[in-house]
Amino acid sequence: MNQRETDHRRPAAQYLRMSTDRQDVSLEYQAKTIATWAAAHGYQIVETYADEGISGVGIEKRQALKDLLRTVIGGQSAFQAVLVYDVSRWGRFQNPDQAAHYEFMCQEAGVPVEYCAESFRNDGSAMSGLIKHVKRTMAAEFSRESSARLTRAKMVLRNRSYWTGGLPGYGYRRAIVNPEGLVLRICDHRERASAEHCHTRLVFGPSTEVEIVRRIFNDFLAPSATYTSVMEALNREGILAELGVRWTLARVRQVLTNGKYCGRLTQGKSRHRLGGIREPVDQRFWVVTPDACPAIVGPDVFEQVQAKIQSVRYRPSKEEIIADLQRVAAERGKLSDRVVRDHCRYGHVAIKRAFGGLKGAYEAAGYVQSPVQKAYADRIERAPKAIPVSRYETVELLDMLRNVLKQHGRLNTDLINATPGVPSPSTFTRRFGTISDAYIAIGYTPNAQQTLMADRTRKCRRPPSRGLQVDLRPS
Repeated sequence: MNQRETDHRRPAAQYLRMSTDRQDVSLEYQAKTIATWAAAHGYQIVETYADEGISGVGIEKRQALKDLLRTVIGGQSAFQAVLVYDVSRWGRFQNPDQAAHYEFMCQEAGVPVEYCAESFRNDGSAMSGLIKHVKRTMAAEFSRESSARLTRAKMVLRNRSYWTGGLPGYGYRRAIVNPEGLVLRICDHRERASAEHCHTRLVFGPSTEVEIVRRIFNDFLAPSATYTSVMEALNREGILAELGVRWTLARVRQVLTNGKYCGRLTQGKSRHRLGGIREPVDQRFWVVTPDACPAIVGPDVFEQVQAKIQSVRYRPSKEEIIADLQRVAAERGKLSDRVVRDHCRYGHVAIKRAFGGLKGAYEAAGYVQSPVQKAYADRIERAPKAIPVSRYETVELLDMLRNVLKQHGRLNTDLINATPGVPSPSTFTRRFGTISDAYIAIGYTPNAQQTLMADRTRKCRRPPSRGLQVDLRPS
């Protein structure tokens, strides 16, 4: 090909995507097919956008496609067409109109999308439109069928006591076993646990982790113990949680409420429709497999912990709280903050929820405080409420988030907790309102689940404590 022919070729960008590194239609194969088609139709590829190892069901994690659309819509493209291997590489969106919408956005900007491995030409004719819609529907149906097959296969494997989840959790490791049940290899947390014709079971992790799990259960059964007290004790002693991060309330709660620690695996607790959000399932429809993994604590200890958790979650009526306070006052001869904490059936949270505080509960129960108690309560009520103030400047917090994103390529609360020198996610929430707003402030787009959690937080949260005005527009 001479220089004159090359100069007359129209510039084009190619978009490549594959879901996994084991997929037949590799990025290299797509690029070769597109290059052959481009040479035959007078195009020269000047830019490449590639989403490697990312599902085509949604657009949230497909950064290359978002960059492509942003460039085209912004009128900054140095190309006149977008070349794609086939309709399914553009996307397996569960709503075929979503794929059509993104293609229409490119068409309106004067940059048409061409499918290089399809038998039809994307020329805007009625026939090509009909074929494209059928192809998009077939691509979506393929993903739905694959998801349903995977769900059924996981159900069968879990009923046979195999582990089908992700990370095994604190105190456990994943063991690759052959069909005869022989352990071939023990996998670390970050190690990929897969082998041909083999499955995975849970086995005990390091003995130190196993003992810490037992300690968490035993410490929580103390009369005055809470999630917070257990978490603070572990962090105070420098004991790290899974993946070497600090313990949080959610991590402690996950250990105390997960049935695998008494050998019982439960599946079907939530339903995740393809391309949608995760929804809880009624407990009656859960599938429970007993003796599916080695137990770290006995079933009696586990059930005692669940009973305590349920008692804390239970919201007693005002009459129940009053009767409990009157009982303790008769037994102990007085009521005080410490007496209520150590001897009442219902804690401070339930009392504050029902009466606004101990003072109102005492009055409702007919208990007369001593002059010293009254003076102390009045002083507490008159004291100005402390406003939590972060020692970090807004610019510092944004720079920290950028560093986390640079290290890991994505953002979530686990990665923030695991990065040394970065404050907890609650610090970002207090400053920006929600953690997703902090992500947006550095130009990172939260995924669908993060956006949903942010919307729920906004509905029930108070305004940010310091009233900072932060420009959340991506730079």
